[in-house]
Amino acid sequence: MSLEHIRNYYGVPAKKGGRVNAYGKSGTITGTSNAHLLIKLDGEKHSNPYHPTDGIEYLEPEPKRSSTNIIAYCWAGGLIQFGPSVPDGAIGIARGEESKVREVIETTARHAKDNERLLVPGVPEAANEREGLAALARYIQWLGERNGPGFRAMGA
Repeated sequence: MSLEHIRNYYGVPAKKGGRVNAYGKSGTITGTSNAHLLIKLDGEKHSNPYHPTDGIEYLEPEPKRSSTNIIAYCWAGGLIQFGPSVPDGAIGIARGEESKVREVIETTARHAKDNERLLVPGVPEAANEREGLAALARYIQWLGERNGPGFRAMGA
């Protein structure tokens, strides 16, 4: 279950990197596990699952990211990264204001098992390059439905 789904379903302001108090202990949201938030408590090495509404106090949102423009791009294996331009060998997937691009990508991309890396849904699982490109095209088209101020899918 994605953070976007958790926000909509439970009506909470859960975002990756968001600060919370979990049962009175401060921590940071690192991702999701099924319908639970993964929260790394301050001073701990690993994240643990918490229900989004049980004992969780959402703190002030993190400071707004810079309004500079960035590009989200991916590599053949589906890894998504961000930067000022698309490196040789990568494919651009979206561009716009940094905060908006990161928000859209972080809430729509698949999270790797480490809950740190972002992946294009369907690309790592693709049996061959053709299937991977088809999955990437579907993702860019899906991102295009989110085009608006500060965000534009590339090629959509």
